Amino acid sequence: QLHRVGWPAVIAELVAQTHYAIMTLFPIVVLVMVCIVIVLFRSPLPVVLSMGVSLLSVLWTLGLATAVNPKLNLFHGIVPAVVTVVAVSDVIHLWSAYLHELRDGKPRDAAILASAGDVGRACLLTSVTTFVGFVSISLIPTPVFQQFGWALGLGVAIALLLAMTLVPIAATLGKIPSARAQNMDNPVAGLVDRLVRISANTSARYPRTIILCFMALCIASFGVISTMKIETNGLERLDESNRVRKAADMFRAEYTGIQSLDIFITSDQPDRMLEPDIVQAIAKMEQRVEELPRVEQTLSYVDLLKRVHRELGGQGELPDTRPAIAQELLLFELGGGQALDPVLDFDRSSTHIALNVHERRMRAMYELAEEVESIAVEELPEDVSVNATGMIVLSGAWLDEIVQGQRNGVLASTVGIGILMMIGLRSVGAGLWSMIPNLLPLLVVTAACGVFWGDLDSDTLVVLMMAIGIGVDDTIHFLTRLRTESLRSESHSEAIARTFSFAGRAIVMTTVILALGFAPLAMSSYYSMAILGTLLPLALVVAMLADLFLVPALTQVGLLRFPLKVA
Repeated sequence: QLHRVGWPAVIAELVAQTHYAIMTLFPIVVLVMVCIVIVLFRSPLPVVLSMGVSLLSVLWTLGLATAVNPKLNLFHGIVPAVVTVVAVSDVIHLWSAYLHELRDGKPRDAAILASAGDVGRACLLTSVTTFVGFVSISLIPTPVFQQFGWALGLGVAIALLLAMTLVPIAATLGKIPSARAQNMDNPVAGLVDRLVRISANTSARYPRTIILCFMALCIASFGVISTMKIETNGLERLDESNRVRKAADMFRAEYTGIQSLDIFITSDQPDRMLEPDIVQAIAKMEQRVEELPRVEQTLSYVDLLKRVHRELGGQGELPDTRPAIAQELLLFELGGGQALDPVLDFDRSSTHIALNVHERRMRAMYELAEEVESIAVEELPEDVSVNATGMIVLSGAWLDEIVQGQRNGVLASTVGIGILMMIGLRSVGAGLWSMIPNLLPLLVVTAACGVFWGDLDSDTLVVLMMAIGIGVDDTIHFLTRLRTESLRSESHSEAIARTFSFAGRAIVMTTVILALGFAPLAMSSYYSMAILGTLLPLALVVAMLADLFLVPALTQVGLLRFPLKVA
């Protein structure tokens, strides 16, 4: 059997996962979307319309993305699925509003204009907020995330353009849906309506209890988050069943640590590495380094000297004079040994020491490198310099910058979406209060990572940016409708009831569509892709529950309200 281990094997597996996402997961996502739309609407036109908008959006998005940069990366493999799900969501909101207006007795043209006017404005705002959430990913200082962010933002904009164009055209050219289609008379729609009624009645009867329950959830989430730290383990991002992960686990159990830490000791003086004080100092440094729990063994020219010196019957562990050191190394080379080439340079002014370590985490690897450097500085003479490095060490050193970029992205998306909510709702207070149900999913998802995995993988922050960008959509649809119904109602209770009647079903349906649409991504064996199929649906469900229970409860107690109809 052939076992591939090491960082290059991990990178090669990411390429395989990218192809798997595009060639396998994306078709599954499309199939799931088709099935969901069929079950919900029981009509061919919404199916053809949603698939046409989504697939055309994917085609244009990837076409423009590859025109700018023809090299696709791992996250480009996710773009088709995400754009498809978001596009179908826009179509569902517009088509559901069209059916609702027909059900209210409006003629076709009036229903099209009314649905495009009311829901269209909400879709525009949701697309802008989703665009902000996705583009904020570009603030992460890595080309992979920067390309991923603007590609997703571009996809959302294209999906909105196509939905707002093709849905009215299809409604105009197609047949008027039957009364059964308008009422969505099917068991699934009935179950959705039952959930909407339950949430409306519960939020009306127990608003303060609901608010207290959500407050307790926030406090518990903060408690879990306070104990977490951000870490990245490139190898363990692969599923335990993945062939590269299995090979690495086997190699670690049967042989040595598969990760290497490189130490370079350099001097400006030729032949400095042949001096006895340097040789003795490196031997002491290696002894101390091998005592570290995560270090298994070290390999240097000093280890070679020990073997040669022992075989020649020399006294002591190492030769103690420069001529003896040079002579023993020369004897090794004359005997056909080639091991000096990777550990000692030609003029003997610098050397390379390799460490095999039992550590896969990037930040921990960087901390280990700093600890090794401090030991080397203590043991080695002052006229030499020490640098501990390696691929994972460099990634660990870069991790803080990546995480800071991700934090900036989360902050930028939160502030940007908050400002857009104030503008869209035409109220500073309502915009600020609306951010509570939008930020709640972020807390719950982060806490869930702490419960299941302990540390927070840095790529999870990307999911949080996507979650706030997508999760805010239902809040926008609910609150924009609540504002409209408040201007038509004489009481806040009446406005809430009418809002549930108009937007409740669409909110539940789009959440189901989004959650199930992203779920196939959980089939990926790479963590950063799989969490889009697990954590993102979790965030969307939490956002839906907050919109159906918390937002009405805040309205009932007077914290989140809009002006009523003027008598």
